[in-house]
Amino acid sequence: MFLLFIFSVSFVVLGDNRSNKPIEQPEVFKRIINEINVIGPDLVINVGDMILGYTDDTTLIMKEWNRFDSTIKRLDMEYHLTPGNHDVWDSVSQEIFLNRYGYLYKSFIRDRVLFIILNSEFRSSPDRIEGEQLEWLKQELKRPARFKFVFLHKPLWAIDSTFWYSKIHPILLRNRVNAVFAGHWHSYVFYQRDGIRYIITGGAGAPLNEFEKAGGFYHYLLVQAEDELRIAVIKPYSISPEDCIRFEDAQRIYQISNRCIGYPWVSHPVLSDSVNLTISNLFRFDLYGTIEIEESIFPFRVTGNETAEIRFPVPGLKELDWYPSPEILLSVNYQEDGDTIVVKRKVALIPEIKIKKQTVKIDGNLNDWTGIEWINLNEESCWGSQCGAKWGGRRDISGRIALSYDDQNLYFSALITDDIHDQKKGGAGMPEGDCLILAISSHGDPRRNDPDEDLKIIYFGLTYQGPTGFLYYPQGKGEIEYRIEISREEDQTIYEGSISRRAIKNCGWKRGEVLNLDLVITDSDGDSREGWLSLTPAMMTEHNTAFCLEGVLD
Repeated sequence: MFLLFIFSVSFVVLGDNRSNKPIEQPEVFKRIINEINVIGPDLVINVGDMILGYTDDTTLIMKEWNRFDSTIKRLDMEYHLTPGNHDVWDSVSQEIFLNRYGYLYKSFIRDRVLFIILNSEFRSSPDRIEGEQLEWLKQELKRPARFKFVFLHKPLWAIDSTFWYSKIHPILLRNRVNAVFAGHWHSYVFYQRDGIRYIITGGAGAPLNEFEKAGGFYHYLLVQAEDELRIAVIKPYSISPEDCIRFEDAQRIYQISNRCIGYPWVSHPVLSDSVNLTISNLFRFDLYGTIEIEESIFPFRVTGNETAEIRFPVPGLKELDWYPSPEILLSVNYQEDGDTIVVKRKVALIPEIKIKKQTVKIDGNLNDWTGIEWINLNEESCWGSQCGAKWGGRRDISGRIALSYDDQNLYFSALITDDIHDQKKGGAGMPEGDCLILAISSHGDPRRNDPDEDLKIIYFGLTYQGPTGFLYYPQGKGEIEYRIEISREEDQTIYEGSISRRAIKNCGWKRGEVLNLDLVITDSDGDSREGWLSLTPAMMTEHNTAFCLEGVLD
C-alpha cells in the first residue's frame, strides 16, 4: 500500500494461470487475485494461457472459459486478456476467444499510458509479429503517451531472437517503448536491451519450471509509473526487485539442465552395473561437481567447451526391471565462482529393436504383418501410471506392437486387449482416454539433450469422429502425412497406420540407421486415464524422450 501513495498509475501483470487439468483454476491463482484486490492497482493485464485448452470438444472449451471468467471476475478493477497458445490453438478456439472478448489484439490508453496487447498465436505467422498486425502496431506506437507498454504471450525475443531484434525491437526503440511483457515460460526472467525492459512473467498458477534460481516460483508483477517506472516482483508475503532473476543466469541454468547434462543410460537387457552419461560444457569456465547415487558420490569436472563421456556404477542395476529406475543427483556450478544447482536424472534403460523393411497395406487387417517381429506388452514391468493405479492384468490391458518401413513410409500396428474402450475427447485430450502415442526422433540423440533432435509426437485414437490422428508436438508447425485405421472387435482394439518418410527428417532411410522412438498404449476404464503400457514406460512419467527405444533399420 505504501508504494501506491507514491505513484499514481499502477497495474498488475500476471500470466500462465492455467491448471494442468481441464476446467479447474489453480488455488494459487485465486490467492493472487485476493492479494491484487488488497494492493488495489488501476488495472490488471493477463499475458495468456488462462485455460488448459487443446481439445476439439467445444463444450469443454466453453466450460473452461466460464470457470476462468467466474474466477477472474473476483478482481475489483478492470482487467485485460492476452491470448496464449493454450487459449487459441486453431480456428475454432480463435473464434471462441474472439466472440467472448471481442478482439485478438488491441490497444488502449489510461492516464496517458499506452497499453498494446499483441497476439503471438496466429497460425499463419507462428512465433512472429508480422503482416497486418505489425502494420497496426507501427501505427499504434505513434500515439502520444508518457509510457508505452507491449504485452504478448510468447517471449518472441527469446524464441526467434534474430527476427525480433532485426524487425521488431528497432520499431519499439524508435517509438520509446518502456517495457515488453510476456509469459509462456512458467517462470520469471528479466532482460534489458537499449533501455527496453523485456520481462517474462509466467508464474500465476501453471506447473512451474524446475529451478527457483532460474525464476521457477509463483509470482505476479506490480508496475507503477509517474515520473519514473518501477516494477516489483511479488511472491506470497514478499516483494522482490525486478532484476532478482537476470536473463543471463536463468539462461545459463537451463542450458546446463537442458543442453549440457544428458541422461544416464544403459542398454537393455542390462549386462553391466555401470551407466553412461554425456556432459557437454558450452561455457568458458569448467563445469564441476558431484554425481550422487544412493550412498555413493563421484566427483566430475569438464573443461570449458569440452564434452566428456562419464561412466559410473549403479549398485543393483542388473536386477532392475524397467521402471522406476534409480535417481541420480548432480550438483553442478552454474557460475564461475561456484554457485550451484542440483539437477535430477533417472537412469534410462534403452532396448534395441530391429525394424524390418516390408511394405504393409493400411486396411485394418494385420494378416500381412507376417515375418515381422512383434513386441509384447503383457507384463507388469511395461505398466506406468501417474495416479498410482495398478496394472489390472492382461484382460484389463495388454497387447503387442510391430514396426516396418519401406522407401516411402514408416508402418506401425498394435493389437490391444482392453476390456473397456473409453475415448471421449479427441485432439490433444486423447491420452486422457484410450489411444496410441507414437513419439519419434530421427536426428540427434535425446539421451544427450541434443538441440538438433527432430521430435514428433502423434496421438491416434478411435474417437466419436472415427479413427483420428493428432500432431501434439511440435505445436503450430503444420501437419504431417499419415494414414490410420482403427477398429474395435469385442475386447480388442486394432491399430494400423503409417507415417510419411517426409515427416521424419534427417534420416537417409538406409539399413543400419537409428530411429529413437516409442509406442505407448494409454488405458482408461471410463473416468480418466489410469496408466499406460510401453516397453519404456518412463517416457510418459518423465515427459522426456530420452527414455526411448533404439529402432535400427534392418
